[in-house]
Amino acid sequence: MARHLTGYDLALMFGLLAVAIGSRRPSTAMSSVVTGVWAVATFLAYAGAWSVAAAACAIHVCDATSVRDGIHRIALTMIGVVMPVGVMVAGYRWAGISWLDGCARSPERSSRETSQKDDGCRLSTSGMPSTRC
Repeated sequence: MARHLTGYDLALMFGLLAVAIGSRRPSTAMSSVVTGVWAVATFLAYAGAWSVAAAACAIHVCDATSVRDGIHRIALTMIGVVMPVGVMVAGYRWAGISWLDGCARSPERSSRETSQKDDGCRLSTSGMPSTRC
């Protein structure tokens, strides 16, 4: 038995929930939105499972009975995808934190930036402050 639940396992569970809800009959507007929510949860749990999230949405849309129903499903599924991300971004903004800056910043770059932020005074290789201080 596995001792730990990893992000990959969680993402696959979310993806299978998205497929199960998306392929359920009869399909309702709420099932389209919930399929999108579980699909984005799949991606947020483990970014490498983006193909599972995309497949869940594609299965839901391709199961439509007409082109009009398919377009309706696409729109509602996208609402389900955008809604949780919008709530997360709004929460980060409310807290005064930029979610996108945190995603774009690598650990190496952020540690380099914090070590150089002191007061602009860097130590030379000999351990003495440089002449620019």
